[in-house]
Amino acid sequence: MRDEWDVAEGTDVEPVCRVLLYSDHPQTREAVLLGVGTRAAKDLPRIEWVEVATPAMVVTRAESEHFDLLVLDGEAGKAGGMGLCRQLKNEIFRCPPVLVLVGRREDLWL
Repeated sequence: MRDEWDVAEGTDVEPVCRVLLYSDHPQTREAVLLGVGTRAAKDLPRIEWVEVATPAMVVTRAESEHFDLLVLDGEAGKAGGMGLCRQLKNEIFRCPPVLVLVGRREDLWL
């Protein structure tokens, strides 16, 4: 609930959840965006999606910007999401939570 004190202090801005979405397949990114939308639930903040298509851009953006969640495609071609997740967790201090998308039946145990 916001009131006049929030307005006076400049804290009346609607909260936003920043999510980085990595996949080298545009169809996968589109499916995630359509599936989740701009708000995961009515009582949660709006989601600001940042789409990237290369592993290098994931590392660059994750190191230089604040994200509340990283969503990585585990089936990506050159660098899959699992290996990239491990790299990020080892290299970035206070790395945000990571969600790895897997689609293969063999990966169900993960």
